[in-house]
Amino acid sequence: MQAFDGGISKLFEVISRICKQDIDIVIDGKHLHYDKPKRIKISPSFFYADGCDCCSRCCGNYGHILTQSEYYKVTENPEKYSELLNFLERQQIEVNGKKILIYKDAPRLSGLTIHTAKSERPACYWSYKEGDKYLCKIHDVRTFTCRMPHMMFRYCANTQTTNIGIYDFGRNWALGCPYILRIGNLDTLQQNIFKLKYSKQIATDLGLETYVDECLRVLKAYTNNFSKFEVPTKALNVFLGHSPNILERRFNNGKISSSCI
Repeated sequence: MQAFDGGISKLFEVISRICKQDIDIVIDGKHLHYDKPKRIKISPSFFYADGCDCCSRCCGNYGHILTQSEYYKVTENPEKYSELLNFLERQQIEVNGKKILIYKDAPRLSGLTIHTAKSERPACYWSYKEGDKYLCKIHDVRTFTCRMPHMMFRYCANTQTTNIGIYDFGRNWALGCPYILRIGNLDTLQQNIFKLKYSKQIATDLGLETYVDECLRVLKAYTNNFSKFEVPTKALNVFLGHSPNILERRFNNGKISSSCI
């Protein structure tokens, strides 16, 4: 799918897992459908620390998709990002019957390569090497999917459940990302919450509603009981469609109710 749409389908695959409605999109006459989740859980791993060793192994030569707010951020500094602006192509797609404007940065070769655990392959065009580190020319305006390498919305089709957390790459045996996930702290938790809020902005750009606010209420209810930073022993259930008062009554004395969604 990446080949014909430059990463659009990947973007919707991720966003659909936290959306309140099914998604039907039309790209160049091709139709794609994504089901909304029936359940959302915040995994204990959401409280882990994410990070990067600048190995660039996840920064392959893929296409990039910018939504409207991401594009505006690029245009705020046109001199610094003039090359990116020259490459971006406007494209109109249809999302649930609405016309939505996105901006595509097609993959291109720079000559730089990266070594994964299994192969050597072209690096992202925007990568450059400084010593033994791979850095990014557009890091401050990197796209949604680039901002969340380990933050994942894992979806189980059988139960229609999304689990939100920090995870290793599914095929890391082939990729070989050396970063080791670890227990976080209040600062890294805030970074993960920012990523969750960022996903809401991207969905808004695409004309979609999400369950991010419901997730944030669950996190607030749990962390309000903190005497110290503590990773929950089980997933936090996000009660879709319920009011905050009902939700918050699920938490008693810092313990999480085992009630199912």
